[in-house]
Amino acid sequence: MTDPLDTNVSDIDVSYPIIPAGIHEFKITKTEKKPTKKGGEMIVISLQATSPKQSIKGDMVQNFTLTHNLVITPTEKLQLVDIGKNIAKVAQAAEIRGVTAREIINNPQQLVGRVVNVKTSVSQERTDPETGQIYEPRSEVHSFVAKK
Repeated sequence: MTDPLDTNVSDIDVSYPIIPAGIHEFKITKTEKKPTKKGGEMIVISLQATSPKQSIKGDMVQNFTLTHNLVITPTEKLQLVDIGKNIAKVAQAAEIRGVTAREIINNPQQLVGRVVNVKTSVSQERTDPETGQIYEPRSEVHSFVAKK
């Protein structure tokens, strides 16, 4: 096997792996409260696949990760009831019961270590209209799926 560091940098694929859209099992590895760009607050949920995933290019990806942002500050478009539903979807997928959405907001660490089913999608390339930054296609969390 050749040393990957001996490969010409022009020949190295630097794109992030993309997995096919579908339902995949992930473990919540980290939760963190962070500010949103517009001055609100969100819970950033870090997820790691529980098994190797085959990318759309055909290679096997060990420890595939995704990040999902749960906005917890009401906006014109996102009311408290919507925030509660979004948190409930994650909690139900994580099989957490007997707590309120507010308790999860106050202590998102209770999600860490939980295994959840996540419906993923693949985004299209897009350009941010405000910054002009181009975002490549990527795997994203479409929704959390409650276990049956």
